[in-house]
Amino acid sequence: MPCPYGLFIGGVGSAIADLLSMPVWAFPTLIIKVLMPLAFYGLIKLFDKFSLKYIFAAIISMLIPFAGYTFVGAIIAGSLYAGFTQIPGLALEYAANVVLFAVLWFAAKKAGLRRIYESDRSQ
Repeated sequence: MPCPYGLFIGGVGSAIADLLSMPVWAFPTLIIKVLMPLAFYGLIKLFDKFSLKYIFAAIISMLIPFAGYTFVGAIIAGSLYAGFTQIPGLALEYAANVVLFAVLWFAAKKAGLRRIYESDRSQ
């Protein structure tokens, strides 16, 4: 998926979900969820095509919401301690995201989807 579409879908979709449930988080979510794929897309451009380094890019991109939601949570709650109380849940969530990404990445590589991806990317 081209970067601008990924940014739009990730940012706006997540912000709308927050707007419907916890509106105070909508704008921070928009910013955080746009920065996440921006970091990922930026990092994968530096790497070989469909390399193992994509998992590194996923880890780095997951640090953005981890830090962002902790920081914003502290601001919203008016307490650094309150922001830090989110760390265990966020750590579990983003660790699970990276593991799932790695599993799907290896499955895609084994299934030969790499050739399809690289041919689409070169166009």
